[in-house]
Amino acid sequence: MKRFISLIVVGCFGLMMAQDVAGTYKLTGTNVRYTSLLRQTSTVYASDAYGLGITIPLATFPINAPAGQLINGPFNEANLHYSGAFLNVTFLEDGTGTINEGSYYPTLSLDEETCVTAGAALPITDELVYTSNLTPSNYVQTTTMLGIPSLSPFAGQFIGGISLSQSSELDFFTFGQSAGAYGACAAGYYADGSQCDASAPGNDCAIYEACASAGYISKDHDIETVENNGVRDMYVEWHAIDGPLSQSGYGDDVTDPCEDGLCVATAGEAQCQEADGSVSPACTEGLEAYDRILGVPGLPSTIMNPDCGYGEFIVGGSDQVGPGLAAGVQAACESGMQGDANGNGYPDVFDGCQAIEAGYGVDGGTAATMAFTAACQALGFDEATCAGLAALAQAAVESTMICYDFYTHEVNYAATSEEECVGATEIWTNVTWDCYGLLGLTAQSAELCGAAAGAWLDQCVLGDGLSGTFNVLNPDLAPWGGFFTWNAANYPGCAANYGPANCTQFLVPDSDHQFDPACLADGDPSDCAGRILMEMDPLCVPELQVREVHIDFDEIDDCAANGDVTLDDVVNILDVVNLVQAILGNNPLDDNQICNADINSDGIINILDVVALVQAILGGRIKDASRIKIVNNNNSVTIKAVERG
Repeated sequence: MKRFISLIVVGCFGLMMAQDVAGTYKLTGTNVRYTSLLRQTSTVYASDAYGLGITIPLATFPINAPAGQLINGPFNEANLHYSGAFLNVTFLEDGTGTINEGSYYPTLSLDEETCVTAGAALPITDELVYTSNLTPSNYVQTTTMLGIPSLSPFAGQFIGGISLSQSSELDFFTFGQSAGAYGACAAGYYADGSQCDASAPGNDCAIYEACASAGYISKDHDIETVENNGVRDMYVEWHAIDGPLSQSGYGDDVTDPCEDGLCVATAGEAQCQEADGSVSPACTEGLEAYDRILGVPGLPSTIMNPDCGYGEFIVGGSDQVGPGLAAGVQAACESGMQGDANGNGYPDVFDGCQAIEAGYGVDGGTAATMAFTAACQALGFDEATCAGLAALAQAAVESTMICYDFYTHEVNYAATSEEECVGATEIWTNVTWDCYGLLGLTAQSAELCGAAAGAWLDQCVLGDGLSGTFNVLNPDLAPWGGFFTWNAANYPGCAANYGPANCTQFLVPDSDHQFDPACLADGDPSDCAGRILMEMDPLCVPELQVREVHIDFDEIDDCAANGDVTLDDVVNILDVVNLVQAILGNNPLDDNQICNADINSDGIINILDVVALVQAILGGRIKDASRIKIVNNNNSVTIKAVERG
């Protein structure tokens, strides 16, 4: 993906002075955030999960819209092997450096067949040119260039600066906030805190926010910089976006801007057309050189408790889905409290209360609680939730004051205070929790049903996640209960072909249950109904990627501790075999070999080093293994990764 290996101006003085971070370091923790900006308008579609041929658009994202975000971490030393990262870096005093043999670095990888981007670890060796200055004179931006709050543990503070101006794999980035002088930061301030115009190249701002390129470094600090990783020897942070400053995001072949099919030469083809007929910016001279593609793995979705009857995911974040679900629950609650199935003029819950009181011989308060709880459970709430809501209902009723005529047993609703309750046989008193108290509650159920909806959300909405399979909730689907259902899918086509008056069978709400394709087995779809489970269609979109990288390092001795047990400058399965033989006592190692074999630098050569070495060689591909099985049979060693079962 890196297109150029060259020096940019900010790094050229790196060879002129001794650098103050010279040494060899081992990666011990990392946290990387990737945010994707679209290079062309993209629409997300979903198709039914049953193969019925139903496809609907879900959302359209405009150019430059944030299309997705992936946080790869935080990984501390204890779980770093799950990321597949193993980085051994040497910084020399002359401003050059190396990423040593056996290193792997965390990145994102696109599976072009499934169109899914996921975290990956790739082998890396590299020659670097850098500058560093540990003097704490560089303000650490509090937001990224997109305005997203920074993940930096030093945000808003001053630490050292570092730049990288030569690398075949990593981003180039400027020293501290040097990019601010190029006009590459969103906001600037003078030393006194007043605003400064950061948009013009050559500005004289003292500090900057939201810079497109910035490198920070710290040593001898006393704070934890990666979660649960303790205090480490050195911390490095950089910010970058695909483009000239980072020299990332370009095609592998500098002479071929059409590697991804999006270029000036293909501007007339379908992939370069926007919905309005204009040419996509991705196919113009300014952006054709970029070729990074994002495979969208899923959509933000609300994680549901399956016991609540809405499957495992509903597309959309819980901040969007939650209020819609709550409104539905509240409406159902109020309808249930006020429903009058027998048409006698009294709510069913009141009729039920009187029947319980008469049939079971219990007091009015107990009957009211039993009737309320039964109505509550009929709405889908569990027993514990309904018991809590019943207590809330009783408290609401008993805290209500009324003007009660003890002779006529009627309530004077016109009297709203004790001063107005002046009839000869009237008293100002609390409402009693009984069947008549419950009857009064049904006329004022909004507050109680609001509490019921909140309780339902607490029970049923588990949080936010990412999913490619989900139910679809949308206000436009209100005639069908708010969800995309069998009836919702069939009504538009029926209405277009036969007229709305002939399609009323598809206007019946059917969101209360999941669609079962077995209804189609008899060839008669008239009994079909229910929510249609949808799957996101594979989506690959051209992107500009914004990166925020946070790394912990520990300084190590001249020993690389990189797993090169054979000392042949290559880390492979031969090193694993030699290490295992040494642990079994069949292959004594010299000091250099022992040093390289102690991958976790704990001073002991054991199975933990074997696991780390195999992880590094496979780039994290055995992250689902629970152990490594080593079989020693007549000096023949077999190694197997045993997966979790």
